[in-house]
Amino acid sequence: MWHEKNLGDIDSAEIPDETDPDESWQMLNEPKQKVRDDSRFWAVIIGIDGDTHYPLYGCISDAELMEKYLIEDLGVPSDHIQRLLGPLGEETTNNSESTRPTRANIIKALYSLIDNPDILNGDNIIVYFAGNGARYDAQDYYQDYRDKLPPGVSIASIRPINAICPIDRDAFDGKGSQILDISDREIDAIFSEISQVKHKMMITLILDCGHACARIRCRPPVGSFRAQRNAPSLLYHAVEPMLEDAHQRLAAYPQYLARRCSVTAHDWQPDTSSHVVLAACQKNELAREAEDDTGTVNGVFTKSLVDSLRSGQLKEESSYVDLIAGLPELPYQTPFVAGDYKDEPVWYQEPVSTVFPSHF
Repeated sequence: MWHEKNLGDIDSAEIPDETDPDESWQMLNEPKQKVRDDSRFWAVIIGIDGDTHYPLYGCISDAELMEKYLIEDLGVPSDHIQRLLGPLGEETTNNSESTRPTRANIIKALYSLIDNPDILNGDNIIVYFAGNGARYDAQDYYQDYRDKLPPGVSIASIRPINAICPIDRDAFDGKGSQILDISDREIDAIFSEISQVKHKMMITLILDCGHACARIRCRPPVGSFRAQRNAPSLLYHAVEPMLEDAHQRLAAYPQYLARRCSVTAHDWQPDTSSHVVLAACQKNELAREAEDDTGTVNGVFTKSLVDSLRSGQLKEESSYVDLIAGLPELPYQTPFVAGDYKDEPVWYQEPVSTVFPSHF
């Protein structure tokens, strides 16, 4: 996908007049030099400490740390970054309603990545989330709604649903409806839509949250750890409206309707070709926060990730797999990377000439 070669982009002056044909063919097929244009980066950064029921302490500092890295180290223009921050005690701040990490605002920011005409083919998109995650056992849902399953389908075969928790989850909107979490299915579908509409995109999702079951969330923090970024799921009857709401939004996009199954399908599978995921921990582990000697609280994953990105140890060809493998061992949690293009160089871009090929 990212290594397609367009011979029409090679100036004839690059090939000597007197050369062996085999040598010419080798030159034509040499990989193009990897380049990075900072102006072609876009980001959504979400940090939520102010969860009413499960407050956290390091998500805002993590979001600010990530933003500082993107601007100062990676060179991302500040006006290419959407920030949604929810601090503790936010009612005492001047935080604008439009930048609160509510469910509506997070969804709006994510869908804007599809609709923004300034985001072009081949651009890089980074979505960063620090906050609580939740896991929904879809088996429990279908146990009570077996009529929604085709005959012969085993409940045990249905994947759990992971979700990120907005700051206003479990509150009620103006219509009296419960405000729900945002499922990984909807996020995956948004990224898939972007990759279909805008080709050769490099999308990276960074999650400093956990998706463990509720009983694991009850384990107390130990040592310097302050909190665990994992919340119990809302009642399982929330699964249907959460997915149906996502389906209604996505149905406005023809590419989504043309795909093999909707986010509501019992046999849904992620689109592993649309993005790379860097996650803080495995499915039955906790994403933790820790306080350093100065009293600053950070997610242990985010802190180690940014430290590694800034260390100078990564080579130009270092991949996302190399990045995660090179992190120091983290107590009680094991970060992971997933996606078809996890072996590509970190923040790699296709040269513009291959994203917008000439035809002859």
